[in-house]
Amino acid sequence: MKIWDMHCHLPSPQLTGESLMEQAEQLLEIAGRVGISKLCLFLEVGKPLGPFSDDEIVRVLERYYDRLYGFVWCDLQQTAESVDLLQKWVGDGPMVGLKLGGFSGVCSRREYAPVFEKAIDLKAVIYQHTWLKVSGNLPNESTPQDVVDLAKRYPDYPFICGHSGGDWEVGIRAVTAAPNVSIGIGGFYPTSGIVESGVRQLGAERVLYGSDAPGRSFSSQLGKVLGADLPDEHKQMILYDNFDRLMQPISRKKGWIAP
Repeated sequence: MKIWDMHCHLPSPQLTGESLMEQAEQLLEIAGRVGISKLCLFLEVGKPLGPFSDDEIVRVLERYYDRLYGFVWCDLQQTAESVDLLQKWVGDGPMVGLKLGGFSGVCSRREYAPVFEKAIDLKAVIYQHTWLKVSGNLPNESTPQDVVDLAKRYPDYPFICGHSGGDWEVGIRAVTAAPNVSIGIGGFYPTSGIVESGVRQLGAERVLYGSDAPGRSFSSQLGKVLGADLPDEHKQMILYDNFDRLMQPISRKKGWIAP
């Protein structure tokens, strides 16, 4: 099967490379062992100069343009700065998406609308980390319900609910209310039944494979899909087709594929 991993992180202390280029090459080599042909990297920009500088990010994405996608990591609480980062890295640069993490602001708050409207204007793929913690979420951490509230304001645009909310039994049920929301299944234990539940409640077209590597292993996360009691057609949708479909609008906007 063709496999794209839409949830990876660099740089990482779990990799031995001393530069971003070396780490990217190491991650690509490991992914290749299990048949993954393309990775999506969530990248924090604006860090101090050094081996993981913005210039190095550009060099990595340009060198491996056919094997790596980049999502710019923004903070909704820095609203104006995030709009500028989207323009710089997605509109005028080599990246294709918006990544929002667990400290990045509660996405349903209306004051953050300029960030999402900028991303939508650029055709960026939007990935929102979500979690449901028994002990209570972080102060600026979104839940699947927040993504649903956000997505209902932009019903014609797709959103990715990262981690399926962590507590996936609740998270999957929550996003059934918004047909433009897909779940990312990366970054939590490969418990039997996760993927089948997502397909049963949402349809195979709304489930996306991603690993959260190198914090999680490619193989354990692939096991969620390859070990699922599903037809191969559905597995191929989850491993490649669905993310490829989400990439089509920005790929056309950037001129990478024919309109």
